[in-house]
Amino acid sequence: MKIKKLLQKLPYWLLLLLIIIIAFSLRIYLIDQAPKGALVDEAHFGFLAKSLLKTGKDEHGVSYPIIFKGFGDDKLPAMAYAMMPFVKIFGLSTFTIRLPSVLAGTFLVAVIYLLLKELNFKPTLALWGSLLTAISPWPFLLSRIGFESNLALLFFTIGLVFLVKLLKKPHQLWALLAALFFAFTWYSYIAYRPVTLALSLMILGWQAWHKKLSLKTLVVFITTLLVAVSPLFFGKAAQSNTTRLQQIGIFYDPGIKLKVDEQRAFCQMRFPKEYCHLVFNKVYLISYMLTDRALHTFSPQYLATEGEVDQPALNSANFGQFYPVFYLAFLLGLVALLFNKNHQLDLTLKLLIGLGLVIAPIPALLAGWPQKVRLSPLYPFMTITIVLGLAYAFKLAKQKATWLATLLSITVLVLATGYTTVYITDFWAVHAYKKETAYQGYLPELFGYLQLYKFNDPQVEIVIKSFFSDPLMFYAFYNDMNPALYQKLAVLGELEASGFQHTVGLGNLRVEGSPNAQKLGCEAKQQNKTIILVTDEQQDMPALHIVKSSNRVHDYVYVYETNKAVNDSACF
Repeated sequence: MKIKKLLQKLPYWLLLLLIIIIAFSLRIYLIDQAPKGALVDEAHFGFLAKSLLKTGKDEHGVSYPIIFKGFGDDKLPAMAYAMMPFVKIFGLSTFTIRLPSVLAGTFLVAVIYLLLKELNFKPTLALWGSLLTAISPWPFLLSRIGFESNLALLFFTIGLVFLVKLLKKPHQLWALLAALFFAFTWYSYIAYRPVTLALSLMILGWQAWHKKLSLKTLVVFITTLLVAVSPLFFGKAAQSNTTRLQQIGIFYDPGIKLKVDEQRAFCQMRFPKEYCHLVFNKVYLISYMLTDRALHTFSPQYLATEGEVDQPALNSANFGQFYPVFYLAFLLGLVALLFNKNHQLDLTLKLLIGLGLVIAPIPALLAGWPQKVRLSPLYPFMTITIVLGLAYAFKLAKQKATWLATLLSITVLVLATGYTTVYITDFWAVHAYKKETAYQGYLPELFGYLQLYKFNDPQVEIVIKSFFSDPLMFYAFYNDMNPALYQKLAVLGELEASGFQHTVGLGNLRVEGSPNAQKLGCEAKQQNKTIILVTDEQQDMPALHIVKSSNRVHDYVYVYETNKAVNDSACF
């Protein structure tokens, strides 16, 4: 009997395996070339991993920290530690630092299948969810770059699997595992903290209130979660809990007050001061902005056709987070969630999905306009709703005729295949090169060239204009620098009002905001040494090297020997 059941399930497992292979192939192909350049955070995580392996310390000399000070952005530890075995095996490279994200995105395909099965979807519908995760722009792009949020998304979705198990058949083991995986997200990406806490307490509180969950099981969940995340609330780690919110959160935005003051000033030209202060205030403006962001999050423009128009590193032209055919399924899924009583989802599971759709976007909306990295906690609930919409559509079609449901399935599959082909081809062959400045694809060539100059040579100094973020961390990453040497020689700049603090000196390298070639040339002559200038501005002298765009049309970086910028008389 068991063998018969296994044979019946075999086709579904084989199809799932095929989808997983497709997902991995799409994510791993050209992983270090499209995009070519590393983003500063993933390069930083990679160098942290190497630093921990070689010295047991981060770049500031702190031994195995829970929170990495970084550039003053207080990075969470999961991604750096996850990269360590890959850096150990393969060395430090763009390929290596993206491999954990590739694997996390691939595993997510299987976990989504398990989640949908736990939610009582049929195997064919669960496969649709896996396929959606394998080919959609949202999870695809998260998996192509070393985003810490992608690791958190995997932990979160696994936690949801155990949470659903707990809701369906309460058991202390499920409570323990759900709490542990939710806790892992706290060490991965900060947006998951309020989401996991609010979602789990609300849904489990609901169950306990209706006596469907024992108090003992609820205590196991809460205790496990609190114990697992407790290191984040002691010592220096506790200071990091509000760092990002203070840097980018809407409640700390100085522009809010300026906008309110402006509105009141104009208003008082016509109406009494008291009336203007009543109408225009921070509560009104923040509420308006959050509403605007929330509506845009679920709009067809953001989800289906345009995506993050102001974020070229996250956006491939004319593509949103899902393909349009799946956005239509999402709308139908909302209808099914609210009004359809025939699906196997009971009230508690519907409540879980509804709460997820409402709660998951909130941290992202508090930080700015919607973007797929910050919104990643929303992804599982969007996927569930889309699959629910597909199930509803197939059911309605089958009620008319079986062949109609089959035709609809084939049509959706053909459309999804067509969209995927265009999107993937655009990403690999067009987007990654057209938007290469967003990925700083010129940096590998630049720092490869700078290797011609001996590091820490007293006769040569390299001055880099800060036209891109943290040049010296990129230098350490691309040149595979000895972490112990970095720790010894790194010179930090002034602490900025935002809390950021960047390395401005490293051996014979230094970073300046607006270096003057003439001044540097005079400095070189006076000190009888060579000063090399790296800048994005063309100077009136021959360039030693020019880093061009992939199509050789645009000049991105110029390298000059400033000694040739001036003559002796001009310096005295």
